[in-house]
Formats: sequence, structure tokens, C-alpha cells
Amino acid sequence: MWQADRGLTALAIGPVGERREARRGTHPGTGEPTMKAQVLVGTTLLHAETAGSYAEGDRLTQLASMLAERSERAQASGTGT
Repeated sequence: MWQADRGLTALAIGPVGERREARRGTHPGTGEPTMKAQVLVGTTLLHAETAGSYAEGDRLTQLASMLAERSERAQASGTGT
């Protein structure tokens, strides 16, 4: 899953989606802090990434949670919105 990000370490983001994996470390191109997550919600695989000053605290968890909730609502409605 993280072929380009082998230097990143595992990060817990809580119960977001049915399956999740998150990593934290330093972006290889910019040298800034980065956090990345992939979350499975129903039939959708979401990718969320924060960098720089946004790669602090629980911002990745908040972003992944928001995307997962919207995806769940869209899939449940059957309209995609």
C-alpha cells in the first residue's frame, strides 16, 4: 500500500471506516512533516493526506472521519451525493 512511503511509521487514527491504515513521517520531496491515511468505506477507498503545519495532532483523524462519513451517507442514499 505504501510503496513510495516506506520511511513512514504506523499511526493510529481510531475507528474510521471498516479498514484503515495511517502513516506519519517526513515527505521525501519537501522534507516537511506528513501524515497519510487510506480508509475503506463500503465500496470506496479514500486517501487523505496532511502536510506541513497540518500534520499535527489529530487533524488526519478529523479529515479521514469527515470523508468517511460523507462517503457512508452518499453510498446509503444511492444518489452519490
